[in-house]
Amino acid sequence: MKGPVFCLSNTLTGHRAAVYAVVSGLAEGSFLTAGGDGWVVSWDAQNPDPGRVVATVEGQVFALGCHVPSGQYLAGTMRGDLHWFEEGRSSRNSGLRHHPGGVYGILVTERKIWTAGGDGRVTLWDPASRSPLHSVQIARKAVRRLAYHEGSGLLAAATSDGDICILDAETLALVKRIGGAHLPSVFCVAFGADGRTLWSGGRDARIRKWDLENLQEMQAIQGHWYTVNALCMDPKGAFLFSASRDRTIRVWDAASCELLQGLETVRDGGHRNSVNDLLLLPDIGILISVSDDRTVSMWTASQPMG
Repeated sequence: MKGPVFCLSNTLTGHRAAVYAVVSGLAEGSFLTAGGDGWVVSWDAQNPDPGRVVATVEGQVFALGCHVPSGQYLAGTMRGDLHWFEEGRSSRNSGLRHHPGGVYGILVTERKIWTAGGDGRVTLWDPASRSPLHSVQIARKAVRRLAYHEGSGLLAAATSDGDICILDAETLALVKRIGGAHLPSVFCVAFGADGRTLWSGGRDARIRKWDLENLQEMQAIQGHWYTVNALCMDPKGAFLFSASRDRTIRVWDAASCELLQGLETVRDGGHRNSVNDLLLLPDIGILISVSDDRTVSMWTASQPMG
């Protein structure tokens, strides 16, 4: 399949430390970034420069989430604090020390919020009360990232034990476990559009495609030179995007696992250090990446992605 070609359209600066997380924002076409400086910055994808600091927290922010129905956004820190914010209402901000060892992942849907922690737990939260509904221990080491598939009602968790845990998203009951998926650690997961396949990336620099019906590996790709930090897919499930500690971003055909494009430092004006997270804004055809080099890059697609 011939896919879209991405070109660097903007490099955003202003963060004073490594940038670890990026998510869609409260307003249409907006996105949030955060990192080692403790700043949560809001950007307008159509007019991104300058960004606007909408919150600050003590410590490094590893994870972000945005709950549009309630107008809240969340920041998880290395210390294990989960901060809740309402834009423009600083008096309504609150924080809770919940995951000892750090909050590594925040996943938000219209009705629910999940967090993943360095304590090996996954927690389901109620957005209205900002309180935990369920919390389960699924790993001895950190839970790094989460992915959700609405159609199947399943939650996938990447763990530093090297396993992938498939959970019931409502009860957090363990449905399936893929043991030794990536050794020594699984860093990221992404569901295929049909919910029957799952993609994963790990410290072994490989990307793997799994059949969730029988837990069989369908494909293993030497995706990068170093750790695969993040994965994301377009809404139709045709293309997979990966980001790595090797400073590159890669675009894959999800059906054939063919490499379609690599975005690199010198040739493409890419990041100079580890690429930590990705966000696709398919309606406007923009891929956003954040890096240890303190920058936010915007990559524009040659064709629509929505």
